[in-house]
Amino acid sequence: MSLDIKKIQSDFITPMACDLDEIIEQAYRDLQPRTIKHHTAEVKSAGSLYLKSSFEKLLDEMPLSDEAFEERHHEICEGFLETVNAFPYIEKQQYGKAQKVVNIIFKFLVAYGIYQNADQCHMPIDSFALRWLTGKDRYNGRSWSNLSYRDYKELQQMILEKIKAPIVIGDCEVIAKNRVEADFYVWYVTKAQSRYRDATNALKRLRERLSYDDASCVGEKTVTAALSELEALRQELAKLLKQDN
Repeated sequence: MSLDIKKIQSDFITPMACDLDEIIEQAYRDLQPRTIKHHTAEVKSAGSLYLKSSFEKLLDEMPLSDEAFEERHHEICEGFLETVNAFPYIEKQQYGKAQKVVNIIFKFLVAYGIYQNADQCHMPIDSFALRWLTGKDRYNGRSWSNLSYRDYKELQQMILEKIKAPIVIGDCEVIAKNRVEADFYVWYVTKAQSRYRDATNALKRLRERLSYDDASCVGEKTVTAALSELEALRQELAKLLKQDN
């Protein structure tokens, strides 16, 4: 399975505009605020404004030394936590949530070519990253959203060690130049695998429907067209993933 990092980055940012507000909005969605008890529009607004101000300042300071980058990264994560946790009614958030939103923003900035020192950037830690890295959904008994700063630093060091050699993601072996590039590969292959499973399951359900329903009731042409489209998609993804049904 051959992977083109430039194409993967292009797929990641499409169809978004190169706009910091839109990048932060997308990164905030990846934070999964719906899972946070008593998260309100007021909390989101404060968190988003903090992130925008922090990243505007960071981008004005470029280029940063590796040491300065690590300090600023941690500072932004801690500042985001202080901002959202200042609301007394919200469920208190942990470092795992902060690192996710901050690292997703960096991931977009790298894909757009705005932040050019990708070697400094971290891999966003989520359930996909944890499964790829440790084979489990948790680390030290905690989900990604509840990771402590110590957990996070340990995981980032594990990633640095892992990418010293070619890495395996699904059926694919690739060389990742840095942590954020490794994350692009994990994101792309995981997405392709998910689409393959969805297409296969949808195809199975439609075939079962044709078996049990009268074609005139379900619309033979509609179902046949859907079957053809899904089968074509499944074959395309199977070729990509080197899987056979």
